[in-house]
Amino acid sequence: MANTEGRQVWLLNAADDTLESYFYSANNLQGRSDEKKVMIKDSSQANWANSIIINGTPGFKNSVTPVQFDLQLSSITFQPSNPVEGDDVTVLAKVKNAGSNTADNYTIEIYNDANFDSTADPGN
Repeated sequence: MANTEGRQVWLLNAADDTLESYFYSANNLQGRSDEKKVMIKDSSQANWANSIIINGTPGFKNSVTPVQFDLQLSSITFQPSNPVEGDDVTVLAKVKNAGSNTADNYTIEIYNDANFDSTADPGN
């Protein structure tokens, strides 16, 4: 199917009954197609997105399907914004959940990577 214009696509069974229908977008990069985000959800435009994997994901989970738990740090601020040694510092962190399941219980741990080894060592 050419990627020059959007068009209606139907999934039919052997009796020609419509199982699904979707209006395919024509804004994909070369080698990428539309993928359904959540398979058990409707076929509205909001439940589809451009594949992030070239040549799609045949036989595998779609590349745009959200994971069950995906907590992301959306912002972090410090008060005062320019602390000096000896200041008490308040850290304000906003976390968003991009996952498909509710994240009721989570903890944020912040460490000073004093030895610059990118490892969370409580003593370093």
